Amino acid sequence: MQIFKKLVIRNDINPIFNASLRMHSQQIPFIIYNNVNLQLHNEKMHITIHSLYSQIFKIWRKLRFKKFLEILQPGSQENLLDVGGTPQFWFQHPRFVREIVVINNHKFSWEPELCPTYHLQFVIADGCQLPLRDFKFEIGFSNSVIEHVGSWEKQKKFAAEISRASQKMWLQTPAYECPVEPHYLALFFHYFPPRIQKRLLRWLSPWGWIAKPSQIEIDRMVDTTRLIRKNEMFELFPDCEIYTEKFLFFFPKSYIAVRKPLELIGLEKCVCWTRVTHFTLNLKSK
Repeated sequence: MQIFKKLVIRNDINPIFNASLRMHSQQIPFIIYNNVNLQLHNEKMHITIHSLYSQIFKIWRKLRFKKFLEILQPGSQENLLDVGGTPQFWFQHPRFVREIVVINNHKFSWEPELCPTYHLQFVIADGCQLPLRDFKFEIGFSNSVIEHVGSWEKQKKFAAEISRASQKMWLQTPAYECPVEPHYLALFFHYFPPRIQKRLLRWLSPWGWIAKPSQIEIDRMVDTTRLIRKNEMFELFPDCEIYTEKFLFFFPKSYIAVRKPLELIGLEKCVCWTRVTHFTLNLKSK
């Protein structure tokens, strides 16, 4: 199925998580976009900020994806839109929908013959201005992306666009109220003013020690990373349930905006229906 007749490529938007991603893309198995070919670079693994993230957050991601399947119950004839993701993410899971379209604002390569069970398209576009008609996809999906688009105004545009283009929806983002800033892996850093963060991140955070970003990269990371509060999730997604992932029973770790099938909530309630739900992922130290 060819979905995009016209593709607008934006080069003036900030890359999602670009600082550490660009610096370490040659050190981890990574997919680079060239429109036709997929090359999985299986170079020797080193300890990078991304390999550290993978180990720390993999349990939550596994449980979260299971919850996604349970709640939205994707059908084999449905199409899924992933805004801000990568093809690599979907290759970890068995195929469960007809087609997946991944939209991102920087390039990845992928080679369909290496994953023959998948029907997947990769498109470069701006998540704040999707080249899609309303409710084009049965499922909209976004994982830890909206906090990287920049300002509150851009976050509102991003939320509005994925909501407009999708029927059912699942959007996850780290919680501002969690004391651990998940990108820097440091306590309380996101509560400091940006100017303080820019001065301290290189020397007082695991992200700074491992990724060794330049000051330009630190400034870009701080300027384009904005964690979202729970009350803001209600404002961004008024027709969704807001699920809360919790860490150690108490601390909110992530928020997930979930829009179930419209027939379950009624079209007349779609624009004003809001309910609070939470599920808890309790992890014990091993």
